[in-house]
Amino acid sequence: MGTTSSRGARSSARLTARGWLWVAIAVLLLAFGYGTGRVGLAQVGYLLLALPAVGWAYVFVVRPRCEVTRRFAPSVVQVGESTRVALRITNTGTHWAPASNAREILPWPAFGDASLSLPTIAPARRTASEQRTGGTVAVSYTIRPPQRGIAVIGPLNVEIRDPFGLVWLRVDARRTDALIVTPAVAPLQPGGIVTSSGAGDRPRASRHAGGREDQHNTREYREGDPLNRVHWRVSARHGQLMVRQDERQAQLEARIIVETRSRAYSDVAGESDSFEWAVHMVASLDAHLADLGYRSRVIETGSPQLHDDASGEELLIGLASIQLTDGAAGRASGDDGGLRGDRTGPILAILSNPDAATVAWLAELVRPGNVCVAFLLPSWGDAERQLTRAGWTCVQVSPATRLDDAWALAGHDAVTV
Repeated sequence: MGTTSSRGARSSARLTARGWLWVAIAVLLLAFGYGTGRVGLAQVGYLLLALPAVGWAYVFVVRPRCEVTRRFAPSVVQVGESTRVALRITNTGTHWAPASNAREILPWPAFGDASLSLPTIAPARRTASEQRTGGTVAVSYTIRPPQRGIAVIGPLNVEIRDPFGLVWLRVDARRTDALIVTPAVAPLQPGGIVTSSGAGDRPRASRHAGGREDQHNTREYREGDPLNRVHWRVSARHGQLMVRQDERQAQLEARIIVETRSRAYSDVAGESDSFEWAVHMVASLDAHLADLGYRSRVIETGSPQLHDDASGEELLIGLASIQLTDGAAGRASGDDGGLRGDRTGPILAILSNPDAATVAWLAELVRPGNVCVAFLLPSWGDAERQLTRAGWTCVQVSPATRLDDAWALAGHDAVTV
């Protein structure tokens, strides 16, 4: 849960449509009364003109002075999932706050704001320990964020009117809360492209997800190994004692490369649908590979924005705020993120219009036994041909391509070099 208190507030008042009509009638009566010498009409005009002034004074006297605490449950949510926003509003003033309407400002224009109804709130009282008691109401609403990012929720606008409906006053709580909205994780088909026959053996392309776990995570019995780690079924199959390996030793590694340079995306004006597809795919690949026993490391082609070893929820939180960068190449210019060398784990790339330097860098990463798959967003030139020649499996996609369809195509076409 997330919490933020808002102690300060600013207010603004204006005449309602009825108030302006009231003033117009008052002015006409004054003009007509003085113009025709009918003093009684002029006096009525003065009376009508005084009422908005009275209403103005009223709303400023009774305007609420509130302390707002906002909580999210959950405080980290995926795109399309719902979170509940709970507000506790404490009247910190010295008089009763009248019943009012309130609006919670939301950051998505098409989504609109959240409308709330607040009852009359008694003033809170301070105890001997300087703690406020009473004078609090609780309201809540549910939102379903439509896009990833660090969403700024609030401020809360409380709106009151005078009894005649002539003057409208809005009080804005100044503080806001940040809701972390991560990209959604799409389930990918179990028939993936990656499997392994165990530590030290080379991976191979397969339509089966993960192979036999009891073979991956076992080794021969060594003197001193505890008997409770013996895998009896595998021992019977091999004709010798086999023990389960330490999970950290059996951890398989994968690499996910994502294009994060704005110059690579042709639809970068405003928001890039292609980049959003790429971020969505990174999140889904990481979750899917984790289910297969792989720990993923995400490599950005631009300036690094993610933590080096981020995975799982930590990676999702990082992807919530990742943006396109204007800088030159990051990893592709020399820092390979540990991709070169003896690693034989799968390498998956999500690319858009890869330039010659990026293609050459990717070609150098291919090693015997690698599964290398590139998801190519709309691109031109012969990048696909060069990558295929180097040993990459290339899958053409677009922002409209379903992620599981792209994954299925990759599994169908993937080869081991």
